[in-house]
Amino acid sequence: MRPLTLPALGALGILVLTGCGGEQTDANSPESTTTQAPSSTPAPEPTQELISTTEGKSLEWYAMGGATGTITFRTEADPQVERYRTLEGRTEPTVWADVDIDNRAGTDTVSVYDIALYTEAGEEVLMTAADQAVTEWANTLNETNPDAYTGELYDLVFEIEQDDVNVGQRATHKAILEGELPEEVTRVALVLEGGEEVEAYPAGGVPPVTSGGEGVAGPSN
Repeated sequence: MRPLTLPALGALGILVLTGCGGEQTDANSPESTTTQAPSSTPAPEPTQELISTTEGKSLEWYAMGGATGTITFRTEADPQVERYRTLEGRTEPTVWADVDIDNRAGTDTVSVYDIALYTEAGEEVLMTAADQAVTEWANTLNETNPDAYTGELYDLVFEIEQDDVNVGQRATHKAILEGELPEEVTRVALVLEGGEEVEAYPAGGVPPVTSGGEGVAGPSN
């Protein structure tokens, strides 16, 4: 028998593959693409939960160092601070916040610098620690009218001072705003001495997570 040559076998293989391959596609022809029509329904805009600042409302906060506490808004004025304001002639309405600081499980001293609140329009409203506010007023008075910065006014500045809350201690600091506080805000941040910002949440809100990935315990009663 006459042996088959390799060229003939190659041609036969090509013939078989061609016959079984079905419809052929030109390798140079572009692949067909399907264009998806855009959705006619716009995506809903994200909504942001509002935080109430009306009198008696409390927020919880949790510092990374282990201190916890609450912020409670009120309109009743602190007698000593109000006495200072009267003597200096300050007549603006005021809003107050009591900052409960529970540092019994903390690892460092804690002191309030101010409370930053943010409105839906993006406006920042600052409530200042009472002793810090009085010190700022006194410094301005001493620069503009040093003769008036004497006697009881001078003494009140030191009497109103709020001491740092030591490890193992629990105390309350006060903050003040001269003006009106928005009834609802989108964010509240407690700013501690040293610059640490601590988020404040409505009661039952989710606390921040520590660097170790575990939640911080809530404020103690």
